[in-house]
Amino acid sequence: MRSTDETMAFVGGSTLGRARHNRCLAGLESSDRMPSMSQRTSRWLWNHIEITRPHNLAVAALTVLAGWMAAGGGPGLVLLCACGASLLVAAAGNVINDCFDARIDRINKPRRPIPSGRMSVAECQRYYVFLTVLALAVAAAAGSFMLRVAVGWTLLLLVYSAFLKTRFLWGNLTVSIVCASGFPVGAALAGTP
Repeated sequence: MRSTDETMAFVGGSTLGRARHNRCLAGLESSDRMPSMSQRTSRWLWNHIEITRPHNLAVAALTVLAGWMAAGGGPGLVLLCACGASLLVAAAGNVINDCFDARIDRINKPRRPIPSGRMSVAECQRYYVFLTVLALAVAAAAGSFMLRVAVGWTLLLLVYSAFLKTRFLWGNLTVSIVCASGFPVGAALAGTP
């Protein structure tokens, strides 16, 4: 068996070698290259938030809220579910849009989660399905009208991402319809018991 001095000479004899040796002895060093579980979790969470473009999501919820307030609606579960559903539909729409734009984003937006390699297209597609199912469940809690609206918005955003984004004016018109319809939807929901 080696003495501590022999081990230090073996590891490198320096202060750095001694510190590394002490961490190994304490069982604290698993790998210098492997991020900790909390770092991996926070990166995973940030990637899933970033791909939804959170700075745009507030607009979806606020248009429904504005329509609701303009129609004289008070606070309630229907309002909360309608705003939540619109936010989730918009998040899902942004995710599927990034899936369809993965190739072009390698050039135009290389820091986005898919082109940078932080998320795969398959992972984003699963995330899109999750967000869509969650959006429709939340919309159903607001009532059948909101569920039909959420299904319509979801289909429009999917068609936009897959086909209409590159079509002159059709893509802009589709997104405008989805965004602007939040106001009358909120107003209509305020009038439902």
